[in-house]
Amino acid sequence: MPISFSDITLEHIDKFSRMLRKHYDIDFSGYNPAFLRRRIAGRINRIPLASVNQYYKYIEDSPDELGMLLQNLTINVSEFMRNPEVFDIIGVDILPELIANKNNLIRFWTAGCSKGEEPYSLAIILSKMGIGSGKAEIVATDIDEIALKKARRGIYKRTSLKNLSQNDRKIFFKNSDDGIYKIERKIKKSVIFKKHNILTGSDLGKFDFIMCRNVAIYFGKELQVKMYRRLIDDLYIGGYLIIGKSEVLPKCSIKSLSTITLEHRIYRKVK
Repeated sequence: MPISFSDITLEHIDKFSRMLRKHYDIDFSGYNPAFLRRRIAGRINRIPLASVNQYYKYIEDSPDELGMLLQNLTINVSEFMRNPEVFDIIGVDILPELIANKNNLIRFWTAGCSKGEEPYSLAIILSKMGIGSGKAEIVATDIDEIALKKARRGIYKRTSLKNLSQNDRKIFFKNSDDGIYKIERKIKKSVIFKKHNILTGSDLGKFDFIMCRNVAIYFGKELQVKMYRRLIDDLYIGGYLIIGKSEVLPKCSIKSLSTITLEHRIYRKVK
């Protein structure tokens, strides 16, 4: 019988959190318990096992399993130009405005970048506009070093590129016969990947543009407030913030932002 959501107790969550903190220096305390329950149960059922206690033993006997659990807790399904209408607005409205009004380096931050599809999507748009590394800097961060290693490799399956035109696939990727696509070197070089905790990580400086989509779902309300406060603090006045379409900004954050489009959760810092 599969493990259900309700089989994962707060005590189980605490134990798994301590294990992950010890081995990977990642702290899941304060994360949304409902989210953690779903992901832990999902991982156990993929093996599958009959109880949570069996899973503890399985982790002890299988050195790679704790890393697999971490992957299940941190990686969302992603793809290039995810929600294409958002990237249309970025390319048509936001980037031309930033380029026209910024004389020095334009700084971009994609927080929770997972395997790199989002920052590379930005790099592709900038490349098509003729904007290179001398004019723009893309910083991409995640807490998961395993995901970052995949991002740095820049190798993807065909399904990750479904939102890209055939022409873009030809220009920005090398395609092998087995349906694997490797991103071109000039795009790969334009993104700086860093292991970084959005809540407790070091200061990355100020940015003109921050994308942080589908990260707040990990956190309880208190940590969501803390996360959005940091993102807004790290934006220049006039800078843009883009969050996930299902996410809602805390009321205390709204006063610092104007809404560009509520449907697509795009905001601009006004104070």
